[in-house]
Amino acid sequence: MEERIIDRERQIKLKKMGEETDAVEDDGREDAPAEEEEEICIEIPEGLGDEFAGLPPERLREKLEERRRAEEKARAEYERLVAEGERLLACEDYAAAQPMFEQAAIYEVDGGRVLPKLWIARTKNFTDAEPLYDVRVAEEFSRAEEDVRRPLLAAMGEGLRAEREKLSAEAEPLRAKYTAEQGERAVAFRANFRYYAVRFAVILVAFALCAIACGVSSSFLLRTRTDLPLIFTLVFAGCAAGVLAVLIVYARKLWCARELVRENEDAASTPDGARLAELDRRIRCISLILGA
Repeated sequence: MEERIIDRERQIKLKKMGEETDAVEDDGREDAPAEEEEEICIEIPEGLGDEFAGLPPERLREKLEERRRAEEKARAEYERLVAEGERLLACEDYAAAQPMFEQAAIYEVDGGRVLPKLWIARTKNFTDAEPLYDVRVAEEFSRAEEDVRRPLLAAMGEGLRAEREKLSAEAEPLRAKYTAEQGERAVAFRANFRYYAVRFAVILVAFALCAIACGVSSSFLLRTRTDLPLIFTLVFAGCAAGVLAVLIVYARKLWCARELVRENEDAASTPDGARLAELDRRIRCISLILGA
C-alpha cells in the first residue's frame, strides 16, 4: 500500500490504492500556480488494523515504529523463554521447564514450535501420564496439531489404551453397584422428605390460624368491656408462639431431609460414588488424548 501526500498552500492531493481524489478548498480565487510538490512514500505492511487508516504520515511512521519495537521485544522474550526451557529440559528439570514453554507458547511468534517440547516437559519425557488426567490438559491436547500429538501418542498411546481398558473393567461393576444402592437410598430419602414436608405444611397452617385468631381477638379489645377478648388474644398468642417453635424445628428437619436427597444425587457423597467419578474422569481424559 502506498500513500502519497502533496501538500500545498490551498490544495491537497491524495493518491491511495491506485485511486486519485482531489480535494480543493475554494476561496473564490483563481488556482495558484503549482508550487514545488513534496512527495512522501510510506510502505505499510498488510494486515494492519483500522487504527492505522487515515493517519498523517508522521503519526503513521510513529505507529509503525512502535509496532516494530513491540514485535522485536516479543521475539526477544520468546527466544529467552525457549532457550531457558531447553536448558532446563536438558537438565531434566521438567517441572521448571514446563512454565517456560507455556509462557513462550503464548507469543504469536511461536508458530507451534515449542508445543512438542511443552508436552515433553509435562509428561517428563513421556514417562509420566498423571498430568494428562486433568480434563483441561486433555482437552488442550485434543485440539493440538497432528505433529504435536504424534510423538506423545507414539510413546504413550499403547499404555494409555491399556490403562483405559483397566479402568473400564473396574468402573462397570462399580457403576452397577453404585446405581442400585443410590436408587435404594433415593426411595428412602424421598419418603423421608415427604414425611416432613406434610407435617411442616400442617404446622404452618396451624400457625397461620392461630395468628389470625389472635388478630381477630385483639380487634375486639376496644369494642367490649369484658375480659374475653383479652383472654382469647393471650391464649391464641401463646398457641401461635408454641406452634412457631414447633414449625422452626420441623423446618430444620425438612431442610436436612432435602439435603439428604440432594447429596444422594451427588456421586462424590459416597466412597463408591467418588471412586466412580474419578474413574470416569480418567477414562474421559484418556479418550480425549487418544482422539476418541
